[in-house]
Amino acid sequence: MKMKKIKKISHQAQKVLAIMTIWVLVSTLSYASDIEIYKEARSGKVTLMFALDISGSMTDGDSYDSPSPCNSSSIKDDNFNDKTLNITYPRKYRTCGNNPTKYYRRLDRVRDAMYQLLYGANAITDDRVIGLSVFPQDSQESNAQSKAQILVPARALDEKVNGISQRQKIMQAIAAIKGATYTPTANAYAEAASYLFGTKTFSITVLNDTNRYRSYTVSGSTWYSQCTVFQNNLCTTWSTRQSTKPSDWPTTVSKNCSFVESGSTRNGSCWSFTGNFIGSSEIGNSGFFESAIDTWSADKMNYQKPSSLIQNDSQKLCSGQGIYLLTDGVPNRGDQASTTMKNALGGNGTSFSCSASTTGWSCMHEFVKNLLDSNKNPLGLKVKTAVVGFGSDFNSVPSYSRSLSETENIALIDNSKANTDQKNAAKLGVWGQGGWYAGTSVEDVIDSVRDFVNSLSTEIPAVTTGTATIPIDQLNPSALQNFAYYPQFQPTPEKNYRAWVGNLKKYKVATDGTLRDKASNIFVNHQGKILNNYDLWSADAVNGVNQEDENILGSDKNRLVGGVKSQLKLRAVNNNVQRKVLTDRAASPVQNTYVDTNILRALDLGLVSSTDPARGYLLSLLGYRVNAQAPETITNTSLNQATELRQVGAIMHSSPLLLTNSGKVTFANNQIDSELREDYVLFGTTQGVLHVVDAKTGAEKFAFVPNAMVENQKEALMNFDSTVGPIDKLFYGVDGAWTAYSEYVNTADNLLTVGDGLNNRVGKQLVYGGLRMGGRNYYALDLHDMNSPKLLFSIKPSGNCTASNPLGCMGQSWSKPTLTWVNWKGTRKLVMIVGGGYDDKGLPTAISNMPETTEAQRIAKAAKIKHYAGYEYDDYQQVNKVGAGVYMFDAWDGKLLWWASANATPQTTSTYVPTTGPSSSYHAEMKYSVVSQIRAIDRDGDGLTDHLYFGDLGGQLWRIDLNNKANNAELFAKEPTRILNLNNAEKGPRFYEMPSFSTYSHNGEVFAVVAIGSGNRSQPLAEYSTTAGYREDGVYSIYDKDVARRDLFNLNKNQKYEIEGAALKTKNITLLNEGVNVGNTTINQLVDLNDNTRFADNVIRASYALTQGWYYLFKSNLIQSEKIMSTPIVMRNDMYVTSFDSSKDGLSGDCGAGVKGESFITLFCMPYGQCKAGNITTFKLNIGVGIVGGAVGAGDSAGMARLMAANLNTSGISGNEILKRRYQTVNKLIPQRWYDKNY
Repeated sequence: MKMKKIKKISHQAQKVLAIMTIWVLVSTLSYASDIEIYKEARSGKVTLMFALDISGSMTDGDSYDSPSPCNSSSIKDDNFNDKTLNITYPRKYRTCGNNPTKYYRRLDRVRDAMYQLLYGANAITDDRVIGLSVFPQDSQESNAQSKAQILVPARALDEKVNGISQRQKIMQAIAAIKGATYTPTANAYAEAASYLFGTKTFSITVLNDTNRYRSYTVSGSTWYSQCTVFQNNLCTTWSTRQSTKPSDWPTTVSKNCSFVESGSTRNGSCWSFTGNFIGSSEIGNSGFFESAIDTWSADKMNYQKPSSLIQNDSQKLCSGQGIYLLTDGVPNRGDQASTTMKNALGGNGTSFSCSASTTGWSCMHEFVKNLLDSNKNPLGLKVKTAVVGFGSDFNSVPSYSRSLSETENIALIDNSKANTDQKNAAKLGVWGQGGWYAGTSVEDVIDSVRDFVNSLSTEIPAVTTGTATIPIDQLNPSALQNFAYYPQFQPTPEKNYRAWVGNLKKYKVATDGTLRDKASNIFVNHQGKILNNYDLWSADAVNGVNQEDENILGSDKNRLVGGVKSQLKLRAVNNNVQRKVLTDRAASPVQNTYVDTNILRALDLGLVSSTDPARGYLLSLLGYRVNAQAPETITNTSLNQATELRQVGAIMHSSPLLLTNSGKVTFANNQIDSELREDYVLFGTTQGVLHVVDAKTGAEKFAFVPNAMVENQKEALMNFDSTVGPIDKLFYGVDGAWTAYSEYVNTADNLLTVGDGLNNRVGKQLVYGGLRMGGRNYYALDLHDMNSPKLLFSIKPSGNCTASNPLGCMGQSWSKPTLTWVNWKGTRKLVMIVGGGYDDKGLPTAISNMPETTEAQRIAKAAKIKHYAGYEYDDYQQVNKVGAGVYMFDAWDGKLLWWASANATPQTTSTYVPTTGPSSSYHAEMKYSVVSQIRAIDRDGDGLTDHLYFGDLGGQLWRIDLNNKANNAELFAKEPTRILNLNNAEKGPRFYEMPSFSTYSHNGEVFAVVAIGSGNRSQPLAEYSTTAGYREDGVYSIYDKDVARRDLFNLNKNQKYEIEGAALKTKNITLLNEGVNVGNTTINQLVDLNDNTRFADNVIRASYALTQGWYYLFKSNLIQSEKIMSTPIVMRNDMYVTSFDSSKDGLSGDCGAGVKGESFITLFCMPYGQCKAGNITTFKLNIGVGIVGGAVGAGDSAGMARLMAANLNTSGISGNEILKRRYQTVNKLIPQRWYDKNY
């Protein structure tokens, strides 16, 4: 049977012929710690009003929350004084017996917490708009104990008023407050909301020529009184008469009147009034008139709402606002709360009603609904409420969990032993969507404020991003499928979430290279923004269901979610879990530790009764939204009541891998096709899960969660918004790229399968992959029976790096495994080859040399150290050799067979073979991290690898020659050859990706072109001035003049290799400076091409005879603004190089969230980099925002033609050579077993 192979057509100008099959990387994702390209959403503003309880219980004898008994005579003063900021406040504490612990009053602890929040090491940022209110009022007004008071209007913390910052004004106000008596919580809640709304909490009576003042004279004495209550334009209540004329008595002309007073008819004078009347009845429990005058509007009839809340519609979408209500006891004085709240709601208050009570709980629970509904409050925005129960009285109330639903949190509160008032306080925080917090310490207040501030920005919409993978058909390896698998995720760098979420979707690939959805529409616009669409895995529409519930298959929202996420089967039916989740975590502990095992087991509901401390997190993975941090609260009953948790982690760097387990190859109309296919897609996520899904339906076949993920990042299994932590500690999970090794056997019905076949033969479907920034481990699974996956092995580097402990020298497992065959000690052996890994531990010299003598110096140094270090610094010069070199493992049991590194033992033979342990090769300069996939080349077509190519992060390119005809172990590998040396300490280029390899002929001499691109993927936004000492990033094409030599493996009489050292033609190549002429002397350098020299081929600048190849530097805004981010793709005599330019606009969504920079493909003509004609405009193509790898798509329905696919809508672009070019293929036999395969 035949399959196809890419035709090599002679390049007419250079008269060269490519004679070997080139290795095409179909698609790549962004393979590095490149999250800095994702722009934070710019919040319109976060506006927060503190409403702090200063009632008597905040300072009385019970406010110390000290253990009992405790001697009150031990109370001492410990006043706080910050002379620099002029902030002083009294503090009192008590000690108990011999316990040296100081127990401060509640108000003192709140003051201390506010000081830390405003001036501590992790203070609230300047851009936050903060205001302050207290309750009850700190005033002598007669009804003050029933009212609240706005002390400081809300302003940005860095805003200055009369030379004093808002930060300082708030702290000075907090320092000045004193404890009062009652706890008018409901009125305080209304007052704070009214200020945010720009309304008032009092009412106004409009009078029209109504008697307001009166006086009369009897027995020589004149008596005065004034109306205090009006109804229907008539006075119904007059003040008690007084003989002294009030100071505000009107001076207008009076009129004669008669009236009844104290049972007697009086004849006197009356003064009428027309206008707005505000009396004690209208004021009620309003705190407006005792609030700071700079909180009032110009007419003093409303609050002046914060300027941050005066917004246009687009700003409103991005803003967050809330009330932080801290109280320590039972609320009271809430009898008139209904009126106060109705007034606060302004025009929206006409329909507001609640049952009045002393506590006011009913009114608060009703009022919160209006705050959350933008259509039911004057602000037109959602206002969240957080409630803090401060003091030991609230210890019996369960903690609020963002990983649980509102219903589940309320149920926990209802089932607690707390009293009614404590429960009602907690419920207000849950219903207010800001959270409920119980605390007694300074730290509790600080943590609750930070968590609430973070939650205020959770509604900012993220920009969905990703890049597609177009897989090769395993049944016909020269054909591309007409489908693309599109990882999509929502970066949220502005949130304190350690987990990002995503999805995997499937789309059609049209013959023009564009991606199409279920309706054949292009769903990515010209900027690269993903529009709403239904992918091929989206369910069909279902009527009669809640269309807004994404958990209902077929609802409108579920169909828009689409992809794997929409197809997840979660929870249990008849006590049988629907999701198959496998783990290598032991079911029971060994010496109190849940260790890794070699056998995969499926998770089930038995977790509920287990003692595994991680059982709540594992149940989350089965689809239950539970309080994983408190597993003792999880019961079968609570599990049945739990809401569904549907979540897939972000797919950032684990490119989807197509697995074909069976199918039938057909041939008709001169075309190869297939039917009866059993296809799967494998991918890993930052959640720490490896997924295998049905390629046709998107339904998950199984998920694998390594125990290392459970131990190291179990929080990622919970709901993503409960994973609070800094962005530099993002969870990465199973984020490495995976590789498959497949062998097919025939079945009786003419299928090809990796399972059981004829004559008791069994096929193979083996997959291998690492964790990338999720860790250092590698895993191998046997998937020939998808119903019973097996763990082949796991590699877990540990210990110190020594020549006798090679695994200890490995870094993070970034390198995508290369599976190939070698001649190992006279036997063909399937091996897994990977790079040494990524160094995330070392420090730049400037930091490591910082002094640590004093505490201040140690703190200063610690502040400079990132969670992920090493190459995460753009000025890092590696000296620790972590991740250096290359490793070769047995592909069946994971045993290390051989490695090459500067960490290995220096040897006198080509390969060092110790008595025990792995063999090794040594080169003193192989001392930098290797993170890319290793390029394996079979030069003679015998199915065994002869050469390995790879670059390192020190700017070096290596070749290692493997002698597959060696008759002893010492000759397995020749000494590593450094073919390119661009090392320049911390300023040298970094090679993160695998080189491309293609071969050509010059005057009958075969040579290879090895092309590699440089770019700091760990710092994709880094760019430098021309004086900083850096060079632009570029693509470097080396003519390897040794790889095809017939004498390369010749041995002398001493059984040593003849062609080494000086005998090699291609080694230690450097760069000829730009613009310098080559001359007539052969140089061991690469020659530069630029946009003036690469579009004409009449004179070859980098000739084969005189140079070692060519390089092209990508020049943009600044040095290294444009970087190479993937392996060059070579098809026929064309090479496509993908670059990322951080200086380009990128994509912005709502509130500025988005992706920085744009990616481009640049076309070069091979092998000399020069084309017959062209220009930079037609030979360069924008392929999308962010870091996008070049993708090869199918140019016809059969998948046999090739073209470059873009990550955006390219319709309307004309004349571009990249879009125009197509590449056809020819037939050859389908390889089924290892000895059929030509690596």
